[in-house]
Amino acid sequence: MNFYNILNSNINDSQKDIKKNYYKLCKKYHPDKNYNNQSEHIKKINLAYEVLGDPQKRRKYNKFVLKNQKSNLDYLNMLYLFYKTVSNNILKILLKKTILSYLTITQTINVKFENFYNNNNHKVTIITKNYNNNIDSNHEIIFTLDDTYKCFEDKGDIYESFQGNINININIDYSNYLQFQIVNDKLFCECTENTQYIELPNNDILDITNVKWNQSKIGTICTIPNYGLFINKFRRDYLTLYKN
Repeated sequence: MNFYNILNSNINDSQKDIKKNYYKLCKKYHPDKNYNNQSEHIKKINLAYEVLGDPQKRRKYNKFVLKNQKSNLDYLNMLYLFYKTVSNNILKILLKKTILSYLTITQTINVKFENFYNNNNHKVTIITKNYNNNIDSNHEIIFTLDDTYKCFEDKGDIYESFQGNINININIDYSNYLQFQIVNDKLFCECTENTQYIELPNNDILDITNVKWNQSKIGTICTIPNYGLFINKFRRDYLTLYKN
């Protein structure tokens, strides 16, 4: 049972975000609003918030949740024994990949759309384990929000001479910008017939009074140059407006 999953949160969320998600869930699953029996789920929500809502308890839980799948040293020892004894090169490569995958840390973070759109920096804290001396280390990783996936090679857990990677999946929160959507890395914005201005995530106001509309397979659209998304450190050169 992962308390972060129960509260629709992740390990890098602030205490304010944790509290906000908790109250949302309490409201959603309140017995007065649900005819189905939700008592067990409410108990899980309250238990999760009892731990994650307390900063001291949360710090202890974070160490557990990040390492709870990496405590079986016997498994690594077995793989390493096979790796050292086999002579078949193909099998050796496969065993090495398996060891490295076990040492690789994968984490999903939530970021606000405006931060991603504006190419802002983001910081996460990762706990890595060195199995050679059984020491845990905290690492702060700062990176630019220019893609939805990041891989930091040779930054993960360590065992013998092997070190895994840190993979970060970036989940973009569009909740404040429901008029926007992403289609094939293009930024789309729905607008009505009388719309003259579009407010972009970076607080720019885009005047679309005199834009040129064209017919396409998906409907009436126009393309605005130099307002696209940042992808791989380069800004896409279009914002596509869809008129319904």
